[in-house]
Amino acid sequence: MHRAERWTRNHELDLDLLSLPDFSGLTSVQRRARQLLARRPWPDSSDEDWRYTPWSALLPPEWGGQEARAPESVSRQLPLVEFPQSCRPYWESDGFLLLAQEDREGFPTSNLRVTAGLDGPVAPWLDSIVEKSKDRFDALALATLRRVVWIQVPGQSAFGGPLVIVRPESDGLWDSTATRVDLGAGSRGTLLVLDGHPRQDGVDYGVDLTEIRLERGAQWTVVFLQVFGPASRRLQRARLVFDSGAEAQLVRLDLGGAIAKVETTLHFAGEGAKATFRGIVILSRGQHVEVDTLQNHAARGNRSDLLVKSVIGDRSVAIHRGRIWIHKDAHGSDAYQANRNVLLSHEGRVHSIPMLDIEANDVRCSHGSATGPLDEQQVFYLRTRGLSEVEARRLILQDFLLAELESSDLGRWSSALEAAMTAKLDSVLAGSPEGAEAQGAESL
Repeated sequence: MHRAERWTRNHELDLDLLSLPDFSGLTSVQRRARQLLARRPWPDSSDEDWRYTPWSALLPPEWGGQEARAPESVSRQLPLVEFPQSCRPYWESDGFLLLAQEDREGFPTSNLRVTAGLDGPVAPWLDSIVEKSKDRFDALALATLRRVVWIQVPGQSAFGGPLVIVRPESDGLWDSTATRVDLGAGSRGTLLVLDGHPRQDGVDYGVDLTEIRLERGAQWTVVFLQVFGPASRRLQRARLVFDSGAEAQLVRLDLGGAIAKVETTLHFAGEGAKATFRGIVILSRGQHVEVDTLQNHAARGNRSDLLVKSVIGDRSVAIHRGRIWIHKDAHGSDAYQANRNVLLSHEGRVHSIPMLDIEANDVRCSHGSATGPLDEQQVFYLRTRGLSEVEARRLILQDFLLAELESSDLGRWSSALEAAMTAKLDSVLAGSPEGAEAQGAESL
């Protein structure tokens, strides 16, 4: 019997078999998480949340997971994201890097408060995750946690330039991180979270836990950019909490990784909050990326608008599981979700699973989903105007995706994100049957 199956059937987890690193001086959070690890089950394969991404694919074989190999050769790597020159290193510790700039109105970034480590002020937050852990992955992340950062933005502050969190690269087989950001009442600005684990010499695994709290009246643009290495297999869980009157434009780009399961929760705790979410997924060469979203309306009069777009190349798999949950007292809620996908190969696959859970009657909720190939008539039209096959396809896909970036207030970051997307699209088109044939014909 496979070890993972044995762990699933045996309620008690053998920590010696798991071979967790033996940290000296464990914190109370780590001790509690390791105790919980022995009691929490792995996700059930019959659970809808894990129907398309086997949990064992996110664990190393030494811990009972699936065998995985790094690619023999890696080409067309995503370019390093170029930070605006106005950004400068503000704080760095244990692999975390925070970039910031002073506001044009003179707000000093020194007023930011940054805390690292598992002890001290961050401990109660980590304890709350232990208490609410949904499965063994949460417990495993906290039991092996070594990298934690808590960033607090003062209330009423206004940033003319972005705050950039560069999370640490994996330094071994398994690595877990935890990030919390508190955006003070009435504050406004742009926050970018960059995840990149570009190991080329092996496979890496891990869990990234994130919580962003928007206090009363905060107005922010929040961007998640994922450019994992070609062999990375990671689980990411992000939770954004909205207080009364808080507003956010959220953009998420998933471009890298061999297997990634990304869970994002928009939790409306206060009244009158607004959130737009724009997700972009571009996959090639057999990538498997699952984007799970939850629009959790727990209070009255909140509004959420969510759209996830995907471009799927050869043998790749994209999953979007979107749930809208309107609680029984959340009257006046307005929620929308949509998923639109372009398939560039007959071997690519898309799974779109919209779900509505409505417990109140004075609400407005809707959803939509569409999947199909690239419009060949559009390609033909552009070719009659002098564009090559690849240029025509790239232009159509850019128009399909870039509209979401242009509708968000990203400022100087738009060009950097557009460059990363275009590089990934070139990789996808090179791997698609049509793109490969076109490039071959153009080289003759």
